[in-house]
Parts: sequence; structure tokens; C-alpha cells
Amino acid sequence: LLTRLLENFVASNPDILYLTAVGKNAKGTGAGNFQANQDPFVSRALQRAFTTCMQSLVFRSDPLALGTNNRPAFVMAVPLEVDEQFSGMLAAVVSLDGISHRLQETSVRGRVVFVVDHNGHIVVHPDNKQYVPGADARTNSPLVQQVSGLPKGLRTTQTMRRILVQQNGRQEEMVGTYSTIPDLNWVVVAQRSLENAREDAGVSELNAQALKFVLVVTFAALILGYLFAVGISTPVRALAASTRA
Repeated sequence: LLTRLLENFVASNPDILYLTAVGKNAKGTGAGNFQANQDPFVSRALQRAFTTCMQSLVFRSDPLALGTNNRPAFVMAVPLEVDEQFSGMLAAVVSLDGISHRLQETSVRGRVVFVVDHNGHIVVHPDNKQYVPGADARTNSPLVQQVSGLPKGLRTTQTMRRILVQQNGRQEEMVGTYSTIPDLNWVVVAQRSLENAREDAGVSELNAQALKFVLVVTFAALILGYLFAVGISTPVRALAASTRA
């Protein structure tokens, strides 16, 4: 019954590559086409998730790059509790391919839009061969350097009108903007070459693109979080409770 529940949830949510429910002994069942136990980074993230969930905390991993194509993903997990006692963990490997495709569509005419975490590490980038998820983006971008120094939980949008960015081994003058997503500790960054746009037009368009993308990412994350927390963990908790009864 539990395996079927997990399989149905994975089948109806293409962003979930793998879903597992484990008990207090860290053993359980899983569903999905992704072989989580064959990826050492995902396996370590799932181990950290279990340790975190034992403390009744929700877990979200650092950005992950899956396979030879560096597909962007992360692990999220929620504790399973019966009578307020830890009884296991529900964890998922979540694909960010949908956000990656939107970024690729948006990053045209000298404009690049990407997502980093609060530490300045790439979450999703339209060029995931050169900018692998989890890589430190601070060395190439003054915007990302500024982002990594912001207080956590701050909701803000800032614009830098002239910045020097390292692009393909050379410095290029750009205009840039960023918008924070405090709920996820993510930041949407947009940069555009000054060669491809007049400065004023470039700034206004970038601001619009960054804010639009913040809405897209936030909405997707909230829907996914709701589905995960309510749509699947509630019936799994009910199953866990019934097996203990």
C-alpha cells in the first residue's frame, strides 16, 4: 500500500524524481526512475536529511548536479511523527529541470538569468555545463558577491548599473539586478551586457525579468512544498500510525 502511494505521487508529479519513506531504522521503500543509491552526492544528502528529521526539522539540501548532464536538483525531507514521536522520514529528490528550461527561454539577447543560494552557489543556470549546480559563482560575479553578504530572511530587489563580470575568460561590462526569495534562501540574478542594450532600457527590462522569475520560482516552490507536505506526507503519516496501532 505504501509503495503504491509513493508510486502514484511520483507518477503525478514529474518534478519528483525519487520519493522514499523510511522508518526509525532508516529502512523503507522508494519509488521513481532515479537510482538515488547510485549517486554518492544524493546518498549523502539523504543521510543528512535523516539526521535532520530525527530532530523534528524539515530538510532541504544544497544544490545538486545529477548525472553527466548536470541536471539541477535538490533533496527535501520532512519528519514522520506518530504521537509526537519520530517514526521516520519522507524524502524526495526534486528536479529543477522546469525552472532550468524557463531560464533558457529567458536568457536571450545578451541577458542571463540564473538562481543562486544564499552562499553564492549556483542552484540553476541556463548553461549548466559551464555553471554546474553547487559551484561557487562569487568569483565571476560582483552581484553574487553582494548577494552572499546579505542577511538571511531579507526580502529585497537591488540593481547595479555597471559591473564587470568574468565571461568566457574576459571581463565584460554589464548591468545587473537581483531579487531575494527568503523562504527558499535563493536569489534570482539577472545580468545583461551593456553592448546589447542601452543602460536605462536594460535596467528596467532586467528588473521586470528578475521579478517575474521570482514569482515563477516562488509559486512553483510553494505548490511543490504544499503537495509534498500535505498531499503525500499526510497519508504516509496515517499509514505509519495505522501500522503502529
